[in-house]
Amino acid sequence: MELVRGIAASAGLAVGTVRRLRHIQTGLGRVVMSPAQEFESFCAAAEIARAQLEEMEKKADSTQKDILAAQRMMLDDEGLREEIERYIKAGAGAAAAVERAAGIFAGRIRALDNDYMRERACDVLDACYRVVEALDDHGLTGCPWGAKVPAFILICEEEAHLKPGVAEHYGSQHFAQMDIGMAAMGLCYEATALGLGTCMIGTMNQEKLHQAFEIPEERIVRLIITVGYPAKKSEPRKKARKDLEEIVSYNHW
Repeated sequence: MELVRGIAASAGLAVGTVRRLRHIQTGLGRVVMSPAQEFESFCAAAEIARAQLEEMEKKADSTQKDILAAQRMMLDDEGLREEIERYIKAGAGAAAAVERAAGIFAGRIRALDNDYMRERACDVLDACYRVVEALDDHGLTGCPWGAKVPAFILICEEEAHLKPGVAEHYGSQHFAQMDIGMAAMGLCYEATALGLGTCMIGTMNQEKLHQAFEIPEERIVRLIITVGYPAKKSEPRKKARKDLEEIVSYNHW
């Protein structure tokens, strides 16, 4: 038998099954982008988690309101955010950084002498888990701000049916993937002309996408394009490009 200690939500005696929620690490398998992109993803995910907590507060009773408000305040804690940013700058992904910082902060709170404060360690983990969940996008893509996107376009690959002579002499040549690239480029240009913003996403979970959208097994999702009106009117972020001399050659490799 395991003895579980905690603080009662109300006076009285309760008899029944105890279900204990254990926080597990989920962020270690994500594709890691640049530190600047990861921190931007963390900020967007924190906003989503904060909005979720605010909505839950509106429907909660007085006791739950206090707990949810405390979790929301923890997301604004400067020390926690600095810890997360430090791990991201060291090369960690946003989700892994949040989980690591949450574990450290929860450990510090558990070490306090105050019983009530020790129990608040779970609130730190719960609040941070919401951020990680927002970053995870339910495992469909690597898009942490998916909840704010009004439309996603999934581009799937169909098997290219080549004329016998082409296939015999040149092989597949991956014509379908070339066509997808050209179609996606044209789509993004047209969306821009209409005042829309787009973002191409190449990180995705094939199995979960096929289940969520009932995509035939033989069709592969090659690209996801987000479409919507930009939240901010600003110039595209500056990218570090290689010099042409590094990527272009003439008459030889």
